[in-house]
Amino acid sequence: MELTEFAKNILFSSSLDEKLVDGGPFTDRHPLLIVDLPALPARCEKLSLSRWGAEARVAFPSRSELLNPTQVGVLLHFFANHELLALELMALALLKFPDAPPQFRLGIAHTMRDEQKHLRAYIERMRSLGIEFGDIPLNDFFWSQCASMNSPMDYVCRMSLTFEQANLDFAAYFRDVLDELGDVHTAQLLEMVLQDEMSHVRHGLNWFRRWKPENESDWHAFCSALGAEINPSRAKGMVFRADYRREVGLADSYINALHVFSQSKGRPPRLVYFNPEAEEEIRAGGTTAPVLSAVLSSTRDDLSPVMLFLAAQTDLLVTRRELPVEFLVGLRTAGFLLPEFSVGDVSEKSFVELNQTRKLSGLMPWAISPTSLKFAQRLKLSEQHSMDQKALRDVHSKNTAADLLREYLLVHPDDPRLVTPDETGMCVSNSVQFDEFISRFPADGRQGRFVAKRPWSASGRHRIFGAVADGSWRSQPDDVRRWFEKSWRTGELPLLQSYFSRVVDISLQARIDLDDETARTHILGFTRVLNSERGQYAGSCVGRYLSDADPELLRFFYQPVSQGPHAGKDVEGVMKHLAEWVGARLAGRGFCGPFGIDAFVYRDEGGRLRLFPMIEINPRYTMGRVAVALSRRIIPGRVGVWLHVPKSWLEKLNVASFPELRDKWQAMMPLQIHEKSGGIVIAGGLLETTPAEQCEQVWTCFVVGHSLSAEAEILGIKDLLMLSGSVPTADRPAKLP
Repeated sequence: MELTEFAKNILFSSSLDEKLVDGGPFTDRHPLLIVDLPALPARCEKLSLSRWGAEARVAFPSRSELLNPTQVGVLLHFFANHELLALELMALALLKFPDAPPQFRLGIAHTMRDEQKHLRAYIERMRSLGIEFGDIPLNDFFWSQCASMNSPMDYVCRMSLTFEQANLDFAAYFRDVLDELGDVHTAQLLEMVLQDEMSHVRHGLNWFRRWKPENESDWHAFCSALGAEINPSRAKGMVFRADYRREVGLADSYINALHVFSQSKGRPPRLVYFNPEAEEEIRAGGTTAPVLSAVLSSTRDDLSPVMLFLAAQTDLLVTRRELPVEFLVGLRTAGFLLPEFSVGDVSEKSFVELNQTRKLSGLMPWAISPTSLKFAQRLKLSEQHSMDQKALRDVHSKNTAADLLREYLLVHPDDPRLVTPDETGMCVSNSVQFDEFISRFPADGRQGRFVAKRPWSASGRHRIFGAVADGSWRSQPDDVRRWFEKSWRTGELPLLQSYFSRVVDISLQARIDLDDETARTHILGFTRVLNSERGQYAGSCVGRYLSDADPELLRFFYQPVSQGPHAGKDVEGVMKHLAEWVGARLAGRGFCGPFGIDAFVYRDEGGRLRLFPMIEINPRYTMGRVAVALSRRIIPGRVGVWLHVPKSWLEKLNVASFPELRDKWQAMMPLQIHEKSGGIVIAGGLLETTPAEQCEQVWTCFVVGHSLSAEAEILGIKDLLMLSGSVPTADRPAKLP
């Protein structure tokens, strides 16, 4: 049969039987251009593409639903639709490009025979499962994406290297799923489809390389040829199979670039960026943007990639440095979905220029700040929150956290596990109130030390320590009095608290959403906060974060009390209740979005364990929130340790650089992943979470194992984390007076 006749039968016939007729030996002696090509392929009423917009749609089956044979039939119905559309698009290509090389046209025709074979097999298998082709409305997605192709090169990029390449992932994924579920018949059918699709991609790749510019890489030429009409993300499925792509002949450089590529396929993306200086901006009153020191600026840039663990795949993340492809491939291999990336400054000018080329749907900063609010207003992007400058400072104030905790404790009294309202501290505005605080100590039996914090202190700054034994205001050391006097002079009324003997630090992560103007607080997870021997933040422990705790602490944490209003609740239950209560009050102040609550377990003067359930509120994303996101990827029952390794550790660990330390630790703890049809999980080992080559002040990695102490022992950092004995915190003075 002449190729033109073969293509006309498929494209213009409304009969499915005629579309499935084998053309026999092909000839291409009289390629003819059909001037009046149809807007849509001819179909019978049952297979008409017009039904998609007019009738109720059937959802694509989930993995669990494939236990039901009928849902397997529904899955194959979607695949059969793709095969029919591909067959018709290939017919369209033969009619559109009569002057294309004969061998290329014959290759398309042989591919069409495979599509006919697949479609027959799908129809037969569907029928055995109780589904007839056309029982479900058919969509026109492939046609809408490919029918406008304007050259043979355009065809191979759209069809062969996009949709057929994606089918390498889809066929392999559902083959494995159905094989696991015991549907060997359908799994074998999909294996046959997979092998044919590999030959189709190979055919397209060969012609693509003949036609692309000689000095251009495969990846760049592919993206350039697709243009803005089709997103390269369409060339991959839910589980990326690099092995089949290598077998087809694609280069590793192309495979890696596609693996890590991401771009929103539908709605405009949110613009995601890291702005940890927001708290300092809020502390300063938002009049001017803070100027960071060289060290703090470098630290910010080192940590900015952590936003990718919070961003959605449809987001656009701005980074100041271009992230290495090898680093991103490592994250994808471990199962993490990646957003789209843009390298540039976090500035109004940069964001305005970006918004002109990429329509944005919103902003997602690390923290809401006066500057982020200005960005949103300048870009005309709507935001959920409704806070002004005063409300923003209010929710960030440590005095607000103390007031809310005191109110909560008064409303929910008599829980023997909790700190008392009198022990939460007090805001002092003059020396008389300072003396009032000091005078309480003999009365409640508490001796020792105190810590004072300015309302918007962060990361251990803007605070001072003192000794109760020094006495009243007049007896305090000069540096303590000068610190308080400066605080009062600048209007930053400090929170004065007792210094507690902490046992373990805990962080709760939550999020406030607005649903029809109703605020709802969602609890996201808990982490154990890790600190270095100098009291600096060194990471977070997730999963079984108290697996190394002694029996006394475990009993305190998880054993329900038998008295009081919280009967039947453990410590996590109390903190969840508090977080929901606090969330409602933050929402009342106009705040919504992510927030964290820091807490700790301490020993009172009688040696009993007690809970200080909220030492501060962080109304923003936190490192604990990133750790919770990382924890979603570990196998149940394991411990995850997200480490922040400071530059000062390198000498102590006998290495000269972060890359050397990474290589050393990865050799000791190679990453172990379990990859099944249900997804990828980390069973053990070390995953790099910021690229060591680019880090100057701090490098991060995620270590998965059976216990915190065991993994710290292997890495040689047990003493650096102070895991034995009392754990220091950012509230602990480096040297006690």
